[in-house]
Amino acid sequence: MSKSVEAKLNPALLTWARETAGLSLDEAARKIGINTEKLEDCERGQRYLTFPQLRTAAGAYKRSLAAFLLPVPPASDPPLSDFRSVNNKRKEDYSGKLLIEIRRAKKRRRDTLELFQLLNREVRSLNLFFTLDADISESAAKVRGWLGVDIETQLAWAGKYTALNNWIGVFEKKDILVFQTSKVDKEEMIGLCVSEDFLPFILLNGKYTPNSKVFTLMHEFVHLVLRKGGVSSDFFDEGFLTDSDHSDIENFCNKVASEILVPSDDLANRFLEGNQTYDNSHISAIASQYCVSSEVILRKMFDMGKIRENTFFAILSDIRNGYRQTAEANKSKKAIVPHYRLIVRDNGKLFSGAVVESLDRGLISASDIGDYLNTNINHYSDIKNASHTKWMDTE
Repeated sequence: MSKSVEAKLNPALLTWARETAGLSLDEAARKIGINTEKLEDCERGQRYLTFPQLRTAAGAYKRSLAAFLLPVPPASDPPLSDFRSVNNKRKEDYSGKLLIEIRRAKKRRRDTLELFQLLNREVRSLNLFFTLDADISESAAKVRGWLGVDIETQLAWAGKYTALNNWIGVFEKKDILVFQTSKVDKEEMIGLCVSEDFLPFILLNGKYTPNSKVFTLMHEFVHLVLRKGGVSSDFFDEGFLTDSDHSDIENFCNKVASEILVPSDDLANRFLEGNQTYDNSHISAIASQYCVSSEVILRKMFDMGKIRENTFFAILSDIRNGYRQTAEANKSKKAIVPHYRLIVRDNGKLFSGAVVESLDRGLISASDIGDYLNTNINHYSDIKNASHTKWMDTE
């Protein structure tokens, strides 16, 4: 039996591909099907992978084979700021799954820019900016005005899924890309954003509830307005609710996001009367009106002096117990979501719409669909219907 041909390439490319995939030597070797010692030797240039092994490595690292033919590794983007913390300690380095999702999101943004050029589609700039010393209420009002959504419109949205989809649509009309992923652990990331003057993007963790995603979306947008992109973990821990364990940036983004979604004056005028006593059921009912999580309402009522500290933590405990009971009850229930809907959800309607429009105009080929949307042409008709190319309108 003939020996497989060795793939003689710049060994630095192997190290670059592995590290940007967030894999250790042991993890990478296991995925490739070789021992760690051989992979280490290959990265030093002392041995070589065979071509079949290189193909396997390319799949493990989520890179094309062509990437390993480069003379030198390309320059890496600067790492995103890390706003995740637990008890004032930074969490561990980003996992391989998160690094790959960040890389995919950045590629989608580049692809969107290229497709917009092909379509002669103007890209709006993010022309809203404020700093950390800005007034919370004034900042929230500016964001609402810029987005063009008044409180009556928001309250008229029936249901949490409608609210989430409508908020995403509002952002996409402003040329802010919104992606989702269910491949990253909830404990590692609730959301992230990358700040750009043109086509900034927000990436949501698809494993969270719609109401949680709405708050994450608004929180990450405030990061964009501050021009402070980065990765965030769960806002609804004790740190969010007590102002501990969070940086000044995170506290500011939390408070502005909360005020945008639930304006204090509106909350007081509609739902808070005199010295009424409030419990979990009251808070849950109010939260459903604004399509936010109960924690957001709980914190606002605490800040407004409507709930005392001991009541605050008692209700918080009830909320958390309710979440756990719901999660346990739903463990055996698995909703089946059509593939095309997941494709449009994860890629966003703005990007998906650009791909659809480009194909319809003959600017790209059917074979390009797989590269852009990570699916095949068989789902194209459904994707076209679900992506609603009206988000491509510039009016």
